[in-house]
Order: sequence, then C-alpha cells, then structure tokens
Amino acid sequence: MDPALIKTIQDSWDKVEGVGFQTVGILLFKRIFELAPEAIALFSFRDEPDMYNSKMFKKHALIVVQGVDKAVKNLTDLGVVIPLLSRMGKKHVEYGVIPAHYDIVGQALIDTLAAGLGDEFTDALKASWVALYGVVKTTMIGDHYDEPTEVKAPPQKGEIQKSYI
Repeated sequence: MDPALIKTIQDSWDKVEGVGFQTVGILLFKRIFELAPEAIALFSFRDEPDMYNSKMFKKHALIVVQGVDKAVKNLTDLGVVIPLLSRMGKKHVEYGVIPAHYDIVGQALIDTLAAGLGDEFTDALKASWVALYGVVKTTMIGDHYDEPTEVKAPPQKGEIQKSYI
C-alpha cells in the first residue's frame, strides 16, 4: 500500500480511537443491522432482550473494532495483516457469512466513520478507506468460498464467539 494512503488512514483512525472502541463498535453494528436486519440472526446476542446494551453485544462490538485497530496499526506490515484477515475470513464462512455480507459491513464502516469524523471525512479520506476495505474484503473472502465448508449453527445464547485477533 502507498505510504501516504496508510498515513491518511492511520491519522483518521487515531481520531476514531479517541471516541472509544466499544462505542465505535456499537455504532458500527447498529448501522449493519439498519442496513441488513436479517444479519442479527448470525449472532449469539440476537435474543438478548436489550441487545444493544447487553454485555455479549458490547463485547463482540469491542472485539471487532480491536481487530480493525490491529489491522490499521499494522498496515505497514502486511505479513501481520494478511494472515489475520485470512483467518478471520475463513472463520466467518463457518458462521454463515457470505461474500455479499462484506459489502454491507463495508458500507456500515464507511457510514460509521463519516458520522464519527464529520467534516473531516472528506471525499479523499473516504476514497482511502474504501480502498482499504476493498483489500480487507478481498483478503477475507479469499478462496474460502471455493472449498466446501461446514457451516456451524449460530452461537447459542450466552456463547461468545472467540476473538481471532
């Protein structure tokens, strides 16, 4: 990746980090579920009576944004980032994630960044994040859909998915 692109993304992520990873994760997942309400069925916290305030939901939201953080901070070391994304992608196949879901998550990420950064989320910054997410999506999808995979049942209530970070 271009060093200037990496710096732009990392500088904007520093501002996002100031909001708090759990808060960003909650906003991200709220947006995912606004765009694709049916996606809730893929998660163990789906039956929580007050889902957005449940410990399980908040923990998952935090884990996801910590994964984004690790990827963003290691953009200059693709030897760390690529295997991480590939492992996460393979695991997501087992949970029933399909390639089309990545477009929803990508849109939710861009929308969340735009809301959080406000006027600082310029067209150029948006283009940088879209380019980065394209790499994330391509790497996570990889060739995982070319091989037969046993789809696991969604986690049961009370079961937290492991972090793959």
